[in-house]
Amino acid sequence: MIKKYIPLVYIISKSLLLIIVTIILCSSYTQCITPKRLLNNTNNYSSHKNTNATIMIYDTKTGKLTYKITAKNIYQHNTTQNIYFKKIFATMFNKDHAPIWYIQSDQAKLTNKKILLLSGNIQINNTLKSSSLKKITTNHSIIDLVTHNTYSEDITLYGNCFISTSMKMRSNLNNNIIELISHVKTSYTI
Repeated sequence: MIKKYIPLVYIISKSLLLIIVTIILCSSYTQCITPKRLLNNTNNYSSHKNTNATIMIYDTKTGKLTYKITAKNIYQHNTTQNIYFKKIFATMFNKDHAPIWYIQSDQAKLTNKKILLLSGNIQINNTLKSSSLKKITTNHSIIDLVTHNTYSEDITLYGNCFISTSMKMRSNLNNNIIELISHVKTSYTI
């Protein structure tokens, strides 16, 4: 009798694919994606579903935790391997493993290129007390989990003594550089 053995890699990939896909960070992603093309229907073709789950994303070079993502519901698409979230709460960590941003959203999609696409009631809260920027709100945002670059439309920034609105924003969450691109309005409190 000949026994057929399933390779260990196949077993791991089927049972732990949701975790493995998110742990491996790849090189930077340069393709432009607009926030209007964010989420697909997660009910069709999903192979893995989980509720109240947490995913940890580590930097492959340093081994340090860079993101912790918790969601009420998680779905993984069969063919694209994209991961869909409902009621997401993410924490971004700096090099010293201290949380620097808390990110909340109604829905999100994590692509296999490590791009996090957020949609619906997004709040990005700064945890650094020394920063003058406290919170960013929007309905659509894209975050590259490798470079920490973000792109958002129709945003509002809240600071210690100001509120700014803009039609578009580019930023890097790691170094707190924010560029408001069009139709910028700012109100200051004196």
